[in-house]
Amino acid sequence: MPVDLTPLDTASRFMVEARLRAAPGTGGRFQPTGFPDLGPALYKGIRCTDTPGDSREDMTETVDMLLVESAQSMANRLEEVCLQGEDYNADCHGIPYVRVLDGHRNNAFLTSSVREPHRLASPYVLGAKRNDIVFRDEIKTALQANKQRPVHIWKMVPAIFDLDPGCVLHGVFLEEIDGRIRLPRLVSAYIEACSPNQANSGGVYRGEVTAKDNIPYPRQEFTSSSIKASFILHLATLKSYSLDEIKRRFLQSWALYKIDRFLREHLRLRTACEFQVSGIKVSLQGQADQSQNIGGGDGAWPESADILTAFTSARDACFPGQPEGDEWQLRRVSVVTYAVEVIGQEELPEGVGQEEFNLAGFDDRAAVKQVTTGKGSKKKTITALVLTGEWPDEDQRALLTQNPGKKESEDGEETENPAHEVVKKALKKWNDLWKKVQKKMAGSEEGDGQE
Repeated sequence: MPVDLTPLDTASRFMVEARLRAAPGTGGRFQPTGFPDLGPALYKGIRCTDTPGDSREDMTETVDMLLVESAQSMANRLEEVCLQGEDYNADCHGIPYVRVLDGHRNNAFLTSSVREPHRLASPYVLGAKRNDIVFRDEIKTALQANKQRPVHIWKMVPAIFDLDPGCVLHGVFLEEIDGRIRLPRLVSAYIEACSPNQANSGGVYRGEVTAKDNIPYPRQEFTSSSIKASFILHLATLKSYSLDEIKRRFLQSWALYKIDRFLREHLRLRTACEFQVSGIKVSLQGQADQSQNIGGGDGAWPESADILTAFTSARDACFPGQPEGDEWQLRRVSVVTYAVEVIGQEELPEGVGQEEFNLAGFDDRAAVKQVTTGKGSKKKTITALVLTGEWPDEDQRALLTQNPGKKESEDGEETENPAHEVVKKALKKWNDLWKKVQKKMAGSEEGDGQE
């Protein structure tokens, strides 16, 4: 039966509830998500209950609950179901996103906005360049962002959608451009277990060399007769974005596709945590006519084949084929290049020339050349060793080894090698600047959490 998304037009929330059970071979046990310094998330939950003979509505009771998978983790998992290697899977080809190449490794694949935890807000996306323009500035221009003016999210959503519609579906916080540009998740999900029972056990990591290598460890699993995965598509929020019908239908069908793929193919969450579906129920809330049929029957989940057909049809309608371009342009993928702009340079002492340095193997990142420093009356030209790009620890050690502290003179005597001290100082300056860049990037990532 074809999927029919028109009932979503008059609803505020679309909810999918999947009953799960531990997969065969697990003994009914599963390992829930854990949190640093907290362990498993056990809590008292509130459940509605039907009391025979009681006319009062919305009766509730308190029950023991266990969070099996958090909303944050489920957001990541719903994104992962569409990924294959460096790219989207074949079903999702044509959906825009940003592909980031490594400017220091012959433009090899580095990451992408669909793999980065903060999507377009990733420092590797914002700090990359396209046609010598920093992508952060390109996004800022597309959004018409101005910190001195109001932020109208509904006006920015279409531009974000054109760059990466996954940011609209899963949320994004573009703090580095403007701290007011925040899109909440349209799809929220979690897995919880009711009345969990602990199954505590343990093991030993066995080493072969010494007794110290034998390390005992505890293991905690759970069982439950009621495990449920819940997914909510926030239709009211989607409507507030004022996207046209074609884009709304695409996001709605994409959400169904992701949920279906997760429930059908991605229920092994951890080594000791695997489930299978025993039933799926759908409901539309805040709807005028109360119709619960989206193509699978009243309150039923459609067939996977029908969901795939609806999704690919909506994808093609939203992103028709491009007439010309390279592989990525044809698939509406923005390709940018990330290269660390960190420079470590050290002026050469008087009497020391380029011939003193052994830069073999690092010609692309190390060079002795003339540079201009200072401004105005303090402006001057010097000869310096200039280090650019990235310098992993092994490359730094190799460069220092090629320029040792001592060198042998023509008469066989060891003398001080002036190149060694220059290399050492240039690397220190590079490392100092690199730490500042990393600190800035880390700060950006910490501020990019989703609601």
